[in-house]
Amino acid sequence: MIIFTISTTISIFIISIIITATATLAFQIPPIQPRLITTKNQSSLYSSFKAPPIASQATEQNQQENDDDDEEEQLLLEGECLDDWEIALYESQPSEDSTVSKDSILRHTFVADLLADGSLDSSEIEDIWTESVGKDIDDSRIDVDTFMKFWYAVDELFAKADDPNLQQPEEEDEDAIKEVWLDQLAKESYYSDDDTSPTLAECIRFGEVVLVVPNVATESELQSLFSAGYTAYQNDARPEEANRRSRFPARSSVYFPSIDTTLTAESILLGTFDVLDESVPSIFEEMFLPSRGWAARQPLNARMEQPSVEPPAFLADTCSSLRDLYMAGELEFSEGEPAINIYHEGGYFGAHKDHLGLTVLLPLTLPSSSTGGSFMGGGTGFWAGNRATSENPMVGATEVIRPDRLGCALVFGGDVTHSGVQVEGGVRGVFVASCSTRTEVSALDRVKGLQRDEEEF
Repeated sequence: MIIFTISTTISIFIISIIITATATLAFQIPPIQPRLITTKNQSSLYSSFKAPPIASQATEQNQQENDDDDEEEQLLLEGECLDDWEIALYESQPSEDSTVSKDSILRHTFVADLLADGSLDSSEIEDIWTESVGKDIDDSRIDVDTFMKFWYAVDELFAKADDPNLQQPEEEDEDAIKEVWLDQLAKESYYSDDDTSPTLAECIRFGEVVLVVPNVATESELQSLFSAGYTAYQNDARPEEANRRSRFPARSSVYFPSIDTTLTAESILLGTFDVLDESVPSIFEEMFLPSRGWAARQPLNARMEQPSVEPPAFLADTCSSLRDLYMAGELEFSEGEPAINIYHEGGYFGAHKDHLGLTVLLPLTLPSSSTGGSFMGGGTGFWAGNRATSENPMVGATEVIRPDRLGCALVFGGDVTHSGVQVEGGVRGVFVASCSTRTEVSALDRVKGLQRDEEEF
């Protein structure tokens, strides 16, 4: 009985100690709290995270498969190349050192097929040959190594053409209107996806861009105007101007006895208007169509004042295009324009502004750098800055435009500073017309357009 009592007492004591120790530990060790998954930059565990071995093995396996594919493709190409070489050897009479002539290669290998189906022409083949093989090699003794250089060069050319991941440079569309930007920030704004992006007419008004409009006249029409202008220069009894530039109003019967010159000039001008009406309708809508704020959208006049007189409101109902305004006699032109300007050697037109809504300028001759060119130097210089740039700029032109083919019209706003660059040799001719919508304060002699005038200018 005593022994049982002692054992019971000891057991109770041990149990008491265990309970006390457990309670103490529970008080000292805080409970584990759930941790939120954080972002890459917030988590301290993220930077030490390593891919599990299975993922690493998969990556290495994929890389090995890609390498195997590349090696297999390379072996196939090499096999095709050597097959072609064997054909060249079989079809020709190889020399003792197993060389063949270039002519045999071009006639008996895959190159013959490329030439036959028009994939490459002979000049392109020659260019590839020279670039890959060189000019100094003996064309009668081509070895396999030389042949492989040529073969791989042709293959690479077609591989690039067929690869959709390689962006090929877009060929310039010769029939598209070209934009020559004087302000690159304005260009970025125009091409942005923002709903507030400016129209092309706005960019023209602010002197940020010059348009080069192709195919507004035929070469024969332009040559006809130049021939008439040059004849007028030869017959001109007036003293030669200091800037060696002669100006002849295209409607003048004194300088152009034949009405054909005037009719040709009118046809060219209307053709240009038609292209602009169709391709850049905002020009008519924002710069010529009578509407609220029309005067505020016009360039400064020659007195550097903002026009305040609006055109007749009825024109908004009767005219829907530049052609309509011209045919209705509702356009005001610069004095003596439309005109043919002839620049002789040393001739130039100093920096100036035209002070009317829009200028259309067509070169009648090409620079000597172009086929059939007749003058050196020349061109039309343009300055960025629009109204902020004076008519006496202290720096060179931002851009000088010299179209390399006839039939292109330069189109620009009346506030942009521009010049006729000095001709260094030969003769340069241009047809030019600056115009705005007529208002009640427009001078009568400036709204005639190309209506024939019997008076001498």
